[in-house]
Amino acid sequence: MRAQTVACDRTLEQKISDAGPNPQRVEPSVLTEARNALVKEGEIVVERSGKAPWYYLKGAEKERVEARMAELVPLQEETQAGMFTHRLGQTLEIAVQKAIQRSGVSFLGYFTDLADHNDETAYTKVDPPMDINGKRMEKGPLDFIVFPGGECGGIEVKNYRTWLYPRSKEVREMLWKCGDVGAVPILIARRLPFVTIRLLQMGGCLIHENYNQLYPEADAQLAEKVSGRDSLGCHDVRVGNEPDGRMLRFFGELLPRLVKDVRPTFLKFREVHRAYGKGEIRYPEWLKELRKGGRGWTRTREEARAEAQAREKKGGKGGQAKSGGGRARRGKK
Repeated sequence: MRAQTVACDRTLEQKISDAGPNPQRVEPSVLTEARNALVKEGEIVVERSGKAPWYYLKGAEKERVEARMAELVPLQEETQAGMFTHRLGQTLEIAVQKAIQRSGVSFLGYFTDLADHNDETAYTKVDPPMDINGKRMEKGPLDFIVFPGGECGGIEVKNYRTWLYPRSKEVREMLWKCGDVGAVPILIARRLPFVTIRLLQMGGCLIHENYNQLYPEADAQLAEKVSGRDSLGCHDVRVGNEPDGRMLRFFGELLPRLVKDVRPTFLKFREVHRAYGKGEIRYPEWLKELRKGGRGWTRTREEARAEAQAREKKGGKGGQAKSGGGRARRGKK
């Protein structure tokens, strides 16, 4: 905060959570709790401007704060413009499509006019059908459907700066759609917290972290601005819609085996995933079902919070859940 003077929540995540080091990475949920506590204590001041809250230390010079706000707020608003965010989402989807095509895996969902114009304007996409294997997706189409080795996988692609947690709408809707048609869920995102990776893997889902947010080539100047150290600090922004080596390997070498390996686990939890995605059961119940069916679980802050919420809902007076010290617990076989 002293170095930046003013920062929005996404910048704080980039500077602290993304920065690592990996074994000591502070997850955004923990960072949010710490930041809110400092705001409540008056150590940090929060001011809303544009579409985001902005934070600065209580002793920061007013003139410096105003100058930084005048510089950063318009830039952040530029990244939230409607047509830009639509083309931003397409950029990672196109990279995924190219990686699938090069893998030779059969797939549904396709951009039809990539060779007709540049990415200054949005491309036209034919979404996958909502009816697969005699079943229909109630929530709408997936981004792609793949058929590696005769199996079926449903892909959702999210080119977001935010880290997606298990409670997020994007994760729940993916589980709903894939649960409807029996497709193994495959989530492609820039960054995912440990708890999302852990729970989805326990439930027979696949994930791929891209580690970069992809910007359209037409917005290279904006990408350079937001990635500046003294700007929004989005150092992982990369321009263009070409898949990197990791993504090519994920689809070309790993996907056929992975989908086959996790499918029995996914089918075991399919109805639970679908119920959670539709809102028929709440997060604590979904978490409980995963724990009962999994081989083991290391207690996390997320688990403790969910259990505390479940007790409060039942009217219990148990107070806060014990936070546990990372003690491994074995599920029932």
